[in-house]
Amino acid sequence: MKRFTLGSSSIGDLEKKYVMQVLDNNYISPGPVTKEVEDMCAKLHGLKHGLAIHSGQSAIHVAIQAICEMFLEKGIHKENEKPLVAVPACTYISTLAAAVLAGCDIVMVDVDLSDGNMSPSHLREVLNRQIAVNDPVDIIIPVHLYGKACSSEIFDIAEQYGIWTIEDACESTFAPNIGRGHVLTTSFFSNHLISAGGGGVIMTNHDDIDEYCWKLINHGRSSRFGNEDIHKIAEKFHFDKWGHSMKWNDVSAAIAKAQIERKDELFGARQHNAQVLWGYLWGWQADYKKIILPDMEGHTFMMYPIVLQDPAMNAQNIIQDLNDAGIEVRRMMPITNQPVVQEYFGGDLEAEFPNAHLINQQGFYVGVHPELSRQDAAEMGEIIHNVLKKECLRLDPNFVAPHEVRDAK
Repeated sequence: MKRFTLGSSSIGDLEKKYVMQVLDNNYISPGPVTKEVEDMCAKLHGLKHGLAIHSGQSAIHVAIQAICEMFLEKGIHKENEKPLVAVPACTYISTLAAAVLAGCDIVMVDVDLSDGNMSPSHLREVLNRQIAVNDPVDIIIPVHLYGKACSSEIFDIAEQYGIWTIEDACESTFAPNIGRGHVLTTSFFSNHLISAGGGGVIMTNHDDIDEYCWKLINHGRSSRFGNEDIHKIAEKFHFDKWGHSMKWNDVSAAIAKAQIERKDELFGARQHNAQVLWGYLWGWQADYKKIILPDMEGHTFMMYPIVLQDPAMNAQNIIQDLNDAGIEVRRMMPITNQPVVQEYFGGDLEAEFPNAHLINQQGFYVGVHPELSRQDAAEMGEIIHNVLKKECLRLDPNFVAPHEVRDAK
């Protein structure tokens, strides 16, 4: 049976060429290619500094630690005081794990059904609630899920309340309208928009945060210089802070460099495949109000999310039928129902976050990656249409499904 996978690394001749150049140079530690990727990412996101790191979660973790160190040095927090970090109630576990492992407390914010991203109105409620109990939020982590930037209103609210923001753009690298926060973090994991097998970049316009992050990534080193500065080599082994070993490498950077140079081609293929799916499914949303589809504008489509709007429709039936028909399907980043999260908060969270709960119960996503052809996307659209029709006929034997297929715009 033909399989339509969720993701695939699109490795072409350019990636192979750049990797071989690194191997031929016999230097695979973080070096000139890593620096190129750092500079490319910062420039393309309109930011001053870029620091490569070995994963997206580590990027968020280090950014939190850097801001917390700044809080200590400026007297905003005391040594044993835990900063409070606001995170969305629909995201990958890495967002929450980064905050907890960096020594922070977390509070969750419900999401908008339209895109699964943090809800501005609920964020304001949470901020006011925490102020009322004298435990204000110190850092907000807006997540840009699935390839779509969250509402810009999040950053307006953060500015009004004087709160630092760390953008989690691990699933939305180079998406339009990101980079408004104090720190921007990205990931190059295998199924992400830029796919280098791992790695990520921390970006900021703040010199002090960049310096904190560099030290934390590099063992807490006190001096920052390149390997060409041979007269300062002794300073390379001088440490004035505790730090991690979170450096990247030039082999992965070579793949990322090629992918960034090809991003218009790669992103264009994702958007086109998404448009083909929309052509098969638009009627289920516009005319029948059975599903919620992603807004095409400004979306880079790391994946294609679908939320069942009709509560009578059984998501598990649909997911099973789609998988049986060859389409690989996953749930949409459920977090409030994860055992470790419920243990942290001390109980069932579903009622507190109704939109996240609906997404947990009724949301799923399929792949639209560049290795899928236009014909693949059309076949997927037909399969999803027929599976939705089957589920509706189960509920109502007289149901008449939408039938018009629109061409990709």
